[in-house]
Amino acid sequence: APWSVVASLVVAVPLALLLAVPAALAGSKDAAVTRGLDPALSPDGVHLAFVRATGTNMDVWVCEIEACEPRRLTTHAARDKSPAFSPDGKKIVFASWREGTGDLFVVPLDGSTAPVRITDDEGEEDDPAWSPDGSRIAFTWLRGPKTTVGLVASGGGTPAAFDPFPAGTESQPAWSGDGERLALVTDRFADLDIAVFRIEDETLDPISADSRIVRIPESSEMAPAWHPIQDWIAYTSDAKQGASHSTIDMSEGSFGRPRRPQPFEPGPRNVWRLSANLSSSRMRVSPTDVHTDDPAFTADGTSVVYTVTDALGKRARQIRAPEIWIRYKVVKAKKRKR
Repeated sequence: APWSVVASLVVAVPLALLLAVPAALAGSKDAAVTRGLDPALSPDGVHLAFVRATGTNMDVWVCEIEACEPRRLTTHAARDKSPAFSPDGKKIVFASWREGTGDLFVVPLDGSTAPVRITDDEGEEDDPAWSPDGSRIAFTWLRGPKTTVGLVASGGGTPAAFDPFPAGTESQPAWSGDGERLALVTDRFADLDIAVFRIEDETLDPISADSRIVRIPESSEMAPAWHPIQDWIAYTSDAKQGASHSTIDMSEGSFGRPRRPQPFEPGPRNVWRLSANLSSSRMRVSPTDVHTDDPAFTADGTSVVYTVTDALGKRARQIRAPEIWIRYKVVKAKKRKR
């Protein structure tokens, strides 16, 4: 999640409370896995990486999702956040401010060696996402007043900018399963929206017939996550129930003028899903009485984990600190097409 969002969730929470593991939620599809935020699942679906905050400090933790016994993976006075697994599940990339500005580091899942820095520039890097072939890492890149998406070799090197909207900002990249497309968040059309681009390896050309953006007026859409098998995307949105969406085809390269954001009354933040071409009806996949963020899928695609930051109604007193929940049977398992 972006630091501006995460910062609002960081409160002084007693360590004993952070180490407590909530019980499953009886009579529902949901189960609370552990205290924390920024969940990421290993490709085999066995391990969960996440962030825990104590005061203003943050570190990366890991556990096995079926029986979560949290193990602290990073220990530093600076904040460590936004973990993401390598395709083989043996390494984790994360953002850290241990060198003064936000940089990306890679550490083995077993913690056998110290984290290795893979970016070193004047900007700040966050929200890393490992490409399915393991060769590149996409990330949110803050360079002066401009926020865009960057790409860097997984072993480190000079980042390249992917900047489809010079007049706007881009962040929170997520790779498709085939590694040919990126979903990201943009404010090009005033509010925060989800855009999908085809990535050309040589030119990083964002404009193609597969480039689209979904618009839901008077709402913010964030944290896209691709389904591992089916061609659709989960994301978080504070759009009210029944809000309609429209799709803008960017293949012509004509986007019109940027619009100014308009104040609006947001609804509860929920996890939704939408086809990757952004044309189908959207469907909510998280409970209506909690605020959710940062969705991530299990390996078989049937379940989704997400951060619960707040609750409404009867559940309002149950959420004492950010928690990671899993919702089972979001969709029936299907075999990947060959």
